[in-house]
Amino acid sequence: MKTSYAFIMVLFLSIVSATSGMATDVSNKIPGTYLVTESKGAKRLWTFTNDGNILSTSSAQEQFSFSDQKGTWQLTDDGTISVLLMAFGFNEDKSVSYIARMAAELKFDQDCKTFDGQFVLRKYQLTEDPMKPDTDTGDPIEDTFHGVAVSEKTNVKPPKKAPQESKPEKKTPELNWISSGESLGPWWMRRSRDYKAPNIILYHLDLKYSFNDETGNEEVTKHKLNASLILRKDTATNYMTYSLKNKELDYRGSIIKTDKETLQETVFIEALSFMDVMLDFQWEANDKKYYLNRYIYSGGLYFTLLNSKKAIFKIGGFYGHDKIEYMNELSELMGEKQEDFDADFFSIYQRSNFILTQDITLTEKYRYRIYSGSSEYNSILNLNCNVKLSKHISIDASYEIERDNTSESNNLEIEDRELSLGIKLSF
Repeated sequence: MKTSYAFIMVLFLSIVSATSGMATDVSNKIPGTYLVTESKGAKRLWTFTNDGNILSTSSAQEQFSFSDQKGTWQLTDDGTISVLLMAFGFNEDKSVSYIARMAAELKFDQDCKTFDGQFVLRKYQLTEDPMKPDTDTGDPIEDTFHGVAVSEKTNVKPPKKAPQESKPEKKTPELNWISSGESLGPWWMRRSRDYKAPNIILYHLDLKYSFNDETGNEEVTKHKLNASLILRKDTATNYMTYSLKNKELDYRGSIIKTDKETLQETVFIEALSFMDVMLDFQWEANDKKYYLNRYIYSGGLYFTLLNSKKAIFKIGGFYGHDKIEYMNELSELMGEKQEDFDADFFSIYQRSNFILTQDITLTEKYRYRIYSGSSEYNSILNLNCNVKLSKHISIDASYEIERDNTSESNNLEIEDRELSLGIKLSF
């Protein structure tokens, strides 16, 4: 019995010793320098030291104004390496703007020459504690990466063939002139002066689809598709939006279909810290109102009156021209022939954004337009709530009220209300 017990103890100690030796062997292989490539294209140089420290330099430092990164690494029980890195971000005047914290996990191959992993990067304001991850209220940046050792242990003997016979390696070109600006947060909601603007073109793309089905005395089916592209370079921002609404009305057994298309191009140029110059063009085709073509041109000044981390309030005044070409052949058949419309107008546009959490955003927009030389007017109020489900997918709900008092309505106010719920993809 004693012999069996002694044998078991020796076997147990041997296993523990072997396991410890394997962990130590892996730890001894890790120290060195590695070239790390992120899936989005940025590159880093990571140097693991014997005492558990790690030094990092990023190819994006000069572009986004942040320091070298320093931190620690640790080998876990399951063979995964945990890495924690920190860096300082700077304003244009070189003062500290934020502290960045990167938490990464990676797994080496058997020879410790390559590794793969993923990281989560958060930016902490100076009033927040980077040692307490929950204090960050912004959206984290997540990415995967691949590392290759550049130390002596990866040296490979040159091929015997002459250099001219070897084929050059094909390299995928990097898009160094355009970026989604993910590290800047929701930059499209803010002015370029609110952050350190990189010397590249920033883009943001939204695609939204909504569906409504109403039943009762009338059965109405509505499909709505919206696509918007935002481009920004320095202090100039371009908004391009396309919208298509399809409506099918079942009226006493007859199906009536109407389409509404709109295309809008808006340019903002930041003239002052609180003021933008805005130019806008809109095109519309609307079966319901017999619009063959509607062209709207306007321009004016747009003021930012409130600009905080959680709330933004803007308002502006604009002068423009509205021209409508009617579907006269169709309107004659309906007994509603109208002369083409051509008039100047003055409008007020107001917009508010409320960032409740990093996943929930409320937006309110109001536009009032009055036409020169008459009492005709048009107003639109839009309320929107966006709830993010994942990095690229969100639920989008909107409620819109439009009021018209024009010659089309015989100078009587007409009110249309629309509630829609849809899904939005953002890139």
